[in-house]
Amino acid sequence: LENELNIAKKIQESFLPKSIPRIEGLEIEVAMFTAHQVGGDLYDFRTFSDGTLGVMIGDVSGKGVPASLFMAMVTSEFKFFAGPGVAPETVLSGLNSKRANESSSNLFVTAFYLIFDMKESMVKFSSAGHLPVIRLNASGEADLLDVSEGTPLGLIDSAYGGKELQFNKGDTFILYTDGVTEAMNSRRELYGGERLIRAAKA
Repeated sequence: LENELNIAKKIQESFLPKSIPRIEGLEIEVAMFTAHQVGGDLYDFRTFSDGTLGVMIGDVSGKGVPASLFMAMVTSEFKFFAGPGVAPETVLSGLNSKRANESSSNLFVTAFYLIFDMKESMVKFSSAGHLPVIRLNASGEADLLDVSEGTPLGLIDSAYGGKELQFNKGDTFILYTDGVTEAMNSRRELYGGERLIRAAKA
């Protein structure tokens, strides 16, 4: 069983990006640590011909092999829906419709999708019930990027909202899953979003 799980881990990792995109003016770092050999967290990049960059992060409900299989399926479908010029809310809406109409696993996934336009210093984004993205400006002030509309993917047909904002040189965007904010110490206290923001500022 241990050997099969290690094989499953390698297969799951094959669905994640092999390298980090190189976009002028943008520095990217990623890290992923699963609680078990396989898990339901996912992320992906899409580099488009118009010079923009799509960044997606997600978190499948549940853990272990079922979540990893669902993660692989969602990652593949994301590549299909995320095309050049397609708004983030349109991508998430398409993903949700497919998962809600075809899935029989009772699993769902939260997701956040952003498109960075370095030429215009603009980012467009939409959320499917995922934790808000943290933005720190060069002065260390933080705000949260979120939208009012957007349920997790695969539950019900739903509307998805989208927003856009200008960013400045020195801005930092932090995408994360609840593996960070729901981590517990020995006193069973959650790490929490506020502590994550304080750590990011530091």
